[in-house]
Amino acid sequence: MRSRFRRAVVVAVAALGALGAAEAVARLLGEPSGPAPPKPPQIEGPRIRTPDPDLGWRLLPSLVTTHRCVDYAVTYRTNAQGARASRDYAAARAPGRTRVLVYGDSFVFGVGVDEEQRFTDLLAASRPDLEVLNLGVSGYGTDQALLRLEREGAAYAPDLVLLGHLMEHASRNLAFEHRAPSGAPGEVRVDPKPRFLLGPEGLRLANTPVPPPRTEQATAAPPSPSWLRRLRLFSLAADRWSAFERRRHPFPEWEAGAEGRALTEAIVERFAASVRAIRAEPLVVVLGDRTYLDGRFASLADRRPVGRFVEFCRSRSIPVVDLLPAFDAAAGDGKDPLFFPWDGHWTARAHRIAAEALARCIEERRPVASR
Repeated sequence: MRSRFRRAVVVAVAALGALGAAEAVARLLGEPSGPAPPKPPQIEGPRIRTPDPDLGWRLLPSLVTTHRCVDYAVTYRTNAQGARASRDYAAARAPGRTRVLVYGDSFVFGVGVDEEQRFTDLLAASRPDLEVLNLGVSGYGTDQALLRLEREGAAYAPDLVLLGHLMEHASRNLAFEHRAPSGAPGEVRVDPKPRFLLGPEGLRLANTPVPPPRTEQATAAPPSPSWLRRLRLFSLAADRWSAFERRRHPFPEWEAGAEGRALTEAIVERFAASVRAIRAEPLVVVLGDRTYLDGRFASLADRRPVGRFVEFCRSRSIPVVDLLPAFDAAAGDGKDPLFFPWDGHWTARAHRIAAEALARCIEERRPVASR
């Protein structure tokens, strides 16, 4: 009996010793080392965005500024209409050409690439019969794209209107504000935005006029919830598991019954109706998302939300094209990357792939100038 007790004590002491050694190694390896992380992207020159009481923010017209980070240094120019373009967008259409408007966020705007490298500009270059107007604004959700379309879309008299869609837009559509580092240490810039509420009567707009932007001190990390969490070994394992689960199920807003899913579907449906109301044809473009294409666990990410969204569009007779298959084909070929490694936006190569896929889609649809 005593020998069994001694053996149990020895095993327990050995186990505690092993855990202690593992904890020490975890603390040693878990501490930051090497060079400091890169600085956030910096705007060198005028700030490109300005508050807007209806949209939250928009691009300042007629300016030139430089955007710099560890991945790129690129110059942005805006035209008199407040779009990223070197030429002004005339209200009068080019005779005999199909006019295409493109709404969306920073992927449509073209963060990190030159203007002529964007998929919209490449599409226009490959199809002289198209007149493509890029109206993308960084940080926009589907809601802000809809509001901008309803405010100015009719004035451009388009034939085809594209909506760039990312699955993460469901989270943006639920938000009343956009938060990002201000550039000052420990400070956050808060940009309020309009927000649709979905009820029995349909969509209702809230938070308008949009309050002005403000700055806040960054929120400190919450204290460790328990003594167990303070153990570096446990904390490291929990963080890794949480990150793994987020990669496997990256968009919980698209689960059945989720508020973000229902709201986004209602906004997309209204977007299509608003396009048709100005005698144009809508086309929803599911953009190639880094979550599904880049990183060790990208192949494990649940793609069912994309399928659900595509099926929703088809069930409402909303034309939709999914760019993921084209990106899938390019992701494993060992050529230039599709995403900037730190910034995460599309590289010039990804824009080329998107332009080629869209050109094929538009060729099959053959939109014809109606005015």
